[in-house]
Amino acid sequence: MRVDSMIRLPEGIVKFEGELSKEEATMVIELGLNYLIRAGAFPAITAALESAQKEEEAAMGYSDEESEYSFPENMDKND
Repeated sequence: MRVDSMIRLPEGIVKFEGELSKEEATMVIELGLNYLIRAGAFPAITAALESAQKEEEAAMGYSDEESEYSFPENMDKND
């Protein structure tokens, strides 16, 4: 997969040009989708995952205070 991407950051511009193998492209896509889901970009999916997580934790005997999984405190779901 050919990638030619540029993003602007406060520190300057970051540019990437190159070829990704199938495995690398899959990893990048999975990471991106995971980030978007966890950030709340897909509300229906996020709600379903959170519901499934709570069911799994309840089955394992976890309470809300001792959740095995949690969103990072500094992650804004609206970004």
